[in-house]
Amino acid sequence: MFLTNSMFGIELSELFLFARQLGLVLIGAASLWGFVLTRWTRHRSFEKDCLVYDWIGAKLLLPFFMGVAATLLSWVLLTSFNLAKAHEGIILASSQNLATQQGEAAGPFLFIWLLVLFFGLLLKKMRPASFSQNMEWFYGVHFLFALFFMSFFAWTGEWNKEQLFYLGHSIHSIFTLGTVLILDFLFITSKFSAILKQHVYPLFPTLSKVILVGLGIDFISVALVFNEAIQLTPKFFFMQTIIGILIINGVLLAGPLSRRMLHSQKEGGKRISLSWEKIGGIAGIISVASWSTVTLVDFFANLTLTYIQLLVFYLVLVLVLYLGHTLMERFQEKVPAFLEHNR
Repeated sequence: MFLTNSMFGIELSELFLFARQLGLVLIGAASLWGFVLTRWTRHRSFEKDCLVYDWIGAKLLLPFFMGVAATLLSWVLLTSFNLAKAHEGIILASSQNLATQQGEAAGPFLFIWLLVLFFGLLLKKMRPASFSQNMEWFYGVHFLFALFFMSFFAWTGEWNKEQLFYLGHSIHSIFTLGTVLILDFLFITSKFSAILKQHVYPLFPTLSKVILVGLGIDFISVALVFNEAIQLTPKFFFMQTIIGILIINGVLLAGPLSRRMLHSQKEGGKRISLSWEKIGGIAGIISVASWSTVTLVDFFANLTLTYIQLLVFYLVLVLVLYLGHTLMERFQEKVPAFLEHNR
């Protein structure tokens, strides 16, 4: 049965659906970039810098397991599933019966995934060296699982433009919201280590471009159903505002800010100016808040909040994330000394 507790047109089940999506997004993004970094390391094992990238790849296990926890908890809480609604205020109705059937059909695949995850954890516990050497395959397999589940829950039963719309609107979150979360995680992790900055900052332009590619996938999928599904509601206009903020913020991150951060490291790892460091942190917070808002509001099919109320919610989220960001930076543990000794 679907949960029916509602406020402002928000169903409790929709929050659980968002939690499941967020969990899969974290698994997918952490696995994607973990695979890229560890794969890069394996092919350049003769280079001294590979130690740092290998360490960063292992560090991504933290957001990975956070995604696993969110996915499993939401899976337990949900007794049936809804298809994901579209972003930017686009709405297509989905069959509740089909959603229920999908939830039931996903059970065997969930069991297979948990089995693979269990053996991976067992290997990590019993033979940590072997797990480290094969970490790229651990990440690669779980990236495929994340893609599969996100595609599975977006399946309508027929290949048409609506199906492509659902697939694009589901999968792009790995490259947008997920990559934004990973970028911010790496920014915080590297903030107190000069050597980590020298290796992490050069990754930011690539991550920013992938985010823009994900936004492009989102736009293309929307274009497939725009005339049929568009509804000029406060939610729609609010989503357009957030997308505009994302584009401007993305250009800043991929352009002048990234260039300034990279230039600071080319000057011998000199500490980036506090003003640019603050701007970088704020830009990251805006990205996380914006993509989280887009994904969260997307799941509320019957939202009754006005444009102003939605905007206030967004600004409050930015403030909360800023405070959380500040606390995380304040209590960030120092990077292990061996990284500094292997410069």
